[in-house]
Amino acid sequence: MIKKAIQFWLDFLFPKNCLVCQDEGQYLCSKCLRNLKSKDPHCPNCSVPSKLGEFCSKCKDKFTLKGVLIAGDFSDKNLANLIKAYKYNFIKDLGEPLGLFLVNFLKNNIGVNPLLQKSSSDLNLELSSDLSLDLKNYLLIPVPLSKKRLRWRGFNQSQILAEKIAQDLCLDICQDLIRSKHKIAQAKLNKKARQKNLAGCFKWQGENLRGQNIIIVDDVCTTGSTLEEIAKELRQAGAGEIWGLVLAQG
Repeated sequence: MIKKAIQFWLDFLFPKNCLVCQDEGQYLCSKCLRNLKSKDPHCPNCSVPSKLGEFCSKCKDKFTLKGVLIAGDFSDKNLANLIKAYKYNFIKDLGEPLGLFLVNFLKNNIGVNPLLQKSSSDLNLELSSDLSLDLKNYLLIPVPLSKKRLRWRGFNQSQILAEKIAQDLCLDICQDLIRSKHKIAQAKLNKKARQKNLAGCFKWQGENLRGQNIIIVDDVCTTGSTLEEIAKELRQAGAGEIWGLVLAQG
């Protein structure tokens, strides 16, 4: 009750404005949410076109991941600015509309019937003769933060996105993956340094995954090093097919 009262007065004294069009009411209005740009699916490593973001035949043997589902286009300045505001200006409330952006991406690309959006029975898309994605068989795992970075930011941006997806599409979410080491922020490093920086950072603390398919949820991937390092850890824990899901590729 006290929290609601505090929030009421904060909203009264400091009204929320859409960070794109400046309309009052929320940090991202529904109109600007609909106008965020998507990008044609491509191999996350070499950028050749692919059905849904799977690694191409030349790149797939280099990765544990099956592919990365990339919802938006980072060259869209509005989307890029929203992601930066979410992560670095600590605007936690952006997690709701950005999570909805991911939900809409999955609905549009995985064939979710909007009349059955609360059911996982229709979340299926045949990608090719040897590739299919049936979301009801996938477990969502958000990229964890170290304890130090979680205290600094105050929330895990990837967890909020994953929770929105799980809620809207009735998917299971698991938080048994931890980040056991605090390292230099990945944004400051090149690809080789990113891979070295992440070595041994992630630990699976849950039960054996026994072939469970996984979707790792994050805000942005650049080189994909974080997603790949997590995929390696999950594979050692028995995971089956593993995909990444991000707002954009930076």
